[in-house]
Amino acid sequence: MKFLIADDSPLILKETYYEVRKVLGEEADIYLAKSAKEALKYVGENLSEKPGEGIQIAFLDVDMPGMDGIEAAEQNRRISPQTKVVYVTGHTEKEIREMAGGEEVIVLMKPVFKRDLCEVFEKIGFPAS
Repeated sequence: MKFLIADDSPLILKETYYEVRKVLGEEADIYLAKSAKEALKYVGENLSEKPGEGIQIAFLDVDMPGMDGIEAAEQNRRISPQTKVVYVTGHTEKEIREMAGGEEVIVLMKPVFKRDLCEVFEKIGFPAS
């Protein structure tokens, strides 16, 4: 299974990676992107119509230079509609929903902790340990 984490902060990227790795284990394929543009390139390169072969979940920072996580999520939906998007941010869920035009959103607050990550996986209906 493939996962994507995009954040322009190297420290947050690394911390989020370690928390996701704790939950998913060593068998998960986790790609780290330093920008939304890099993340979307990876999504495009890993498309699959077979269930479980494309990117399962994209963890996107909301505040990134150039292209923010909201815009990246919109483009992601066009490229890979089966990929779930989780916004990783310091903004509240209400703020992110407003920024995303009122759509339903899944928000993971920074800093990311294992217990919060497990709650997000449960909300998505994704099996995690």
